[in-house]
Amino acid sequence: MPLEKSVCTIAAIAVSVTATAAARGDCPAKPLPPAGTPSQDVGQLVASWDKRDSPGCVVGVIHNGKLVYERAFGMANLDHDIPISTKSVFPIASLAKQFTAACVLLLAQEGALSLDDDIRRFLPEMPEYGQRITIRHLLHHTSGIRDYSNELLHLTGIWWDDGLSDDDLVELLARQKGLNFMPGDEHRYSNSGYRLLAVIVKRVTGKSLRAYADEHVFRPLGMEHTHFHDDAGRIVKNRVAGYALTGDGKLEARTNKTEFVGDSGVMTTVGDFLLWDQNLYRDKLGKPGFLDQLLAPGMLNDGKTVPYALGLNLGEYRGLKTVWHAGSAYSGFRSMYLRFPERQFSVVVFANSTGPKGFNAYRLAYQVADLYLADSLRPVPPPTPPSAEPTVQLTKQDLEGKQGTFLDPDGAPWVLTAKDGSLLVTVGVFSPPTYRTEALSPMRFRSADKSFPFEIEFQGGGADSPLAVRVQPQGGKPFPLKRVQLASPTPEELKQFAGSFFSDELQTTYRIEHADGQLVLRSRNAPDSPLKPTVRDTFKARRPGGNLTLSFVRGPDDRVTGFDLAQAGGVKNMCFIKR
Repeated sequence: MPLEKSVCTIAAIAVSVTATAAARGDCPAKPLPPAGTPSQDVGQLVASWDKRDSPGCVVGVIHNGKLVYERAFGMANLDHDIPISTKSVFPIASLAKQFTAACVLLLAQEGALSLDDDIRRFLPEMPEYGQRITIRHLLHHTSGIRDYSNELLHLTGIWWDDGLSDDDLVELLARQKGLNFMPGDEHRYSNSGYRLLAVIVKRVTGKSLRAYADEHVFRPLGMEHTHFHDDAGRIVKNRVAGYALTGDGKLEARTNKTEFVGDSGVMTTVGDFLLWDQNLYRDKLGKPGFLDQLLAPGMLNDGKTVPYALGLNLGEYRGLKTVWHAGSAYSGFRSMYLRFPERQFSVVVFANSTGPKGFNAYRLAYQVADLYLADSLRPVPPPTPPSAEPTVQLTKQDLEGKQGTFLDPDGAPWVLTAKDGSLLVTVGVFSPPTYRTEALSPMRFRSADKSFPFEIEFQGGGADSPLAVRVQPQGGKPFPLKRVQLASPTPEELKQFAGSFFSDELQTTYRIEHADGQLVLRSRNAPDSPLKPTVRDTFKARRPGGNLTLSFVRGPDDRVTGFDLAQAGGVKNMCFIKR
């Protein structure tokens, strides 16, 4: 092994071991005082939900293996006037992933599988993508497999309660001819991986994930009120009902007809979750080393670690290490598990409302931690002040060469215009906002609008090198802009794009119709979407699951034969053929 590679490998292993030990709580950096008594009642944080006509939540605070606070707020069922109690059973959405991961890890310790097995050993239906996808990739969200819930269901028009079985899911994913990225190159959250893990558990053991988890996880830990809910008709005592609060404040009842497990599907109580939290210190499950593996961060192909272990996020909050996961379900539930292993302190929040004005379980968990750990947490840093870097005045000639139209990696246009000694930036095609910038130098500009802080940097542009443009959003990753020429097709030219287009990967037909001088995209269970042109033969559509880019393809006779579809931040190059 080359010296450079061995050094990198040793360093990566050291980081992994340190992160795992910190996640377990084995190596606090310094002695910490005990968790204090909160300066105010937690109930004050959720007082607005503690009503007879509102959904609500249950909050549990765990310290040194004991529930030091447990209280319920609001209603479990508004139809029957039943309040939430500390014994209420909640679907906990994506918090289920840590239990799925535990089951897979137990099978690995038994020798029934290896985390480095190619998934095609158990899922031969899945295509080969030129690089094998392992079980470990699924666990750490580094597989590149498209997310069925946030991407594919939106694109197919299938609703959550349409009854997508495990066989349906595997068939859908097996039809996908492409990945979002090559396995191990990136870390991108995908529910598909954990649904496939549930299928793998079933194929390896001959038992459902529900049965295997009952036998090997929930019953051994005494979690008598916890199960993977893979039977929508199963009666569950003390189950809460789900609700959604729309943007205009309308309260809607939600039903749960799905039988999804793996990525979600666990029902439990705060009391049962205490037993799981205790086990993350006591290591009762599996063979020695179980928790070390469960809490070890994933690793990319380049040796960098990702802040995700097996079904659990790894992070830091105000100077303390955290292990956490959040959940949100269309059926009307949100959840949050926030653990500070150095303190043996955790907060659990289960809530029964979603939507734009639904319960924010994630925020509440951190607010509760702020109250109890006030003596241990670092002070909240003051807001980052605006850049003090002085601005400069540029001439009209300085700005002229920087004007033009550019595309970002998601296909959205950025139009740069010089006006009144400033560079104006207009972003997008759907009622696009315009931002004024300030010049930091002839080649660097920052946004003067606090609602969208970013910098634009220009390089080159001389006779020997083309102009290169890069955008640096505040707190985000930089991305390049590519100079383009926007298209303005005539109404007559738009007609050639009309027709029916079929995707074999989705088994779905999209219709594009020409009406009143514009194109409209129509598909199942989705609102009609006007298509806005960008560059030649390319259009953008605004959709609930993420804006789409349609890049039309022409045959030898210059006729439109189909289009390649990309979803902003997700699916790329999905082929639709004109029928």
